[in-house]
Amino acid sequence: MRKVCKVTLNKDAFLANCGELLLDSALMNGVDLPHDCRSGVCGACRVRLAEGKVFGGTEEGSDMIYACQARIVSDLKPVTEAVPEMVSLQGRVVRFDPLPSDVVGVSLDTVQQIESFLITRNYEGFTGPKGPRIRGRASAARSR
Repeated sequence: MRKVCKVTLNKDAFLANCGELLLDSALMNGVDLPHDCRSGVCGACRVRLAEGKVFGGTEEGSDMIYACQARIVSDLKPVTEAVPEMVSLQGRVVRFDPLPSDVVGVSLDTVQQIESFLITRNYEGFTGPKGPRIRGRASAARSR
């Protein structure tokens, strides 16, 4: 019989089998956790690990973990961050770069200079010497 661990994500608590991925466990228990690529590339599923231990999905020297890569090995208390404010930009797409799995990097040319942002639904970060740019209108969230 597998060991069962208690996971408390913000105020939602659920039981998970040790060895399961945190993201899969949360979703199977009806707990909404932002995610997209499921391969640790986009960072949408990053959470702060307040208590407990995981195997994989960690960043060296940080308490941040990727829920899509972190396997539960003890009772956990992960905490999600607040959603960043939304912004709208105009610009054009200048390049597509294939990344692992079903994720694609998009280089953008915008009128406004910002260091990086996340496109909603894709959760992909963008940077460039002139800043990111998007053709038409798109909702975006400033990243930290």
